Amino acid sequence: MTTIKKYSNRDNKEEKESLKVNKDNNTNNKSKINFSEKDIKAFKSTINRIYIEDLEKYGDIIKDYGKEFDIPKLSFNQDKSKTDIEQKMDPELNSSILAAYNFKSNEINIKPELLNLYLGSNKDISIIDHTLAHELGHAISMQFGPDNYKNKSVKDKNAYDYVKDELLANLFAAQLSVKKKGLQISNETISKQLIADDTDFKDILKNIDKFEKYLNDLEDYQKNLIQNVKEFSKFAYDKIKEISDDKKIKIDITLVGKINKIYLDRVKLELNNFFKNSLANYSILTYSAPLLGASISLSKQNIDFKDFMNKIFDNISSVKEIKKYIKGSAASLNLRILSPIEFYLIDIEARKALTDELVKGDEFRDTYPQAFLKMEEQVENEFISLNVYLNAKIESERKVLKDLIEFNEKLKIN
Repeated sequence: MTTIKKYSNRDNKEEKESLKVNKDNNTNNKSKINFSEKDIKAFKSTINRIYIEDLEKYGDIIKDYGKEFDIPKLSFNQDKSKTDIEQKMDPELNSSILAAYNFKSNEINIKPELLNLYLGSNKDISIIDHTLAHELGHAISMQFGPDNYKNKSVKDKNAYDYVKDELLANLFAAQLSVKKKGLQISNETISKQLIADDTDFKDILKNIDKFEKYLNDLEDYQKNLIQNVKEFSKFAYDKIKEISDDKKIKIDITLVGKINKIYLDRVKLELNNFFKNSLANYSILTYSAPLLGASISLSKQNIDFKDFMNKIFDNISSVKEIKKYIKGSAASLNLRILSPIEFYLIDIEARKALTDELVKGDEFRDTYPQAFLKMEEQVENEFISLNVYLNAKIESERKVLKDLIEFNEKLKIN
C-alpha cells in the first residue's frame, strides 16, 4: 500500500484543549483536479511504460530469490473503493492511498489519488516510479514470503502485522530502486535509499525546529488530557448532585437522557480533539520509524540482505534497531484504526455502565448520581487507555528525531 501523508499547520493562537488543526493550510487538501479523458489516457500509458521498464530492470533481483514470480496485473480504479486498512481509518485524519496490491487477485490497483498527485506535481515521474516499486515490493514479499506470513487473513492481522507489511515492501522497493539507478546493491546503498525515498523524513529534516515544537505541544496536551477529562466530568457530576438534591425537580428517564447526551457530546468533542492532536499533523511513526531502524541496522552490520529480510519475516522485533520504535509505530496505527469508531465504543460502554447501576434502585433521584460516577469512570478509563498509545507514540517520535538527525549527518543523505 502506497500512501501520501496529510500534514496540517497549526495556528499559534491555540485553545488549550486543542492544537487546532488548520485544514485550510493542509499541504494535501481535499480539492481534486478534474481529470480529462486525455489526462487519464496519458497517465495509464505512462504507468504501463514504466511498469514494463521496471520489470525488465528488476528481473535479476526477482530471479535471485529462486522462485517463479507471478507478475501482477495493473488495474486502474476510479470508483474510490477502499482497501481493508482504509476502511478502518478516518479519512479526515489519515493518509490517502495511491495504490494497493491485492494478493488474492495478484493485482496492483492504481488509485485516482496517484493521478491527482502526478498531475499536481507537474508530472513528476519519480512519484509513479516509487509507487510501482513499493507495490512490486508487496507482491514479492507476499509471493516469496513464508506460508505463515502470506496466508495470514486480514481478520487475524494486528497493527504489528501491517507495520511489517509496509516495511518489507519498502525494503524490496529500495533494493529495486538502487538497481534501477545503476548502483551496486549493498547494505549501504539500500540503507541510504530507504531514507531518501521517505517523504516524512524529507519533510522533518527540512523543518526540524517545527517538528520539535509539534512534539513539545503534543506532549503538553498529552500530560493535561486526563485532568481535562476529570474536570469536565466533575463539573457534570456536581450539576447532577445539585439537581438531585432539589426536590422540586422531577428526575425521570427523559431528564437523565438529556443530561447524558450533553455529557457524552462533551466527551465526543474531547475525543475529536484527541485524534486531531495525535494524528492530523506529522504522526510519522506508523511506517517510517521501523524503516529508520532497518536503515540503521543495515548500515551497522555486514548481514546478507536476504537473511535480514528473513529475520523480519520471522519476527520484526528481532532486529533491535527496529524494536526500538516498533511499540510507538503500532500505537500510532492503533490510534488511526480507532479514530472512526472510538466514540461509538466509548458511548456504548459508558451507557452500559450507567444502565447497570440505575437498575439497582427505583428512584432516579437516589441512584442517578452514583450511576453517573460509573459512567464517568468508564469514560476516564477509556481516555487513559488512549493516552497510553499517545505516550508511546511521542516517546518513539522523540527517538526517531534524534536518531534521524544523527544518521543523516553520518550518511549525508539529505
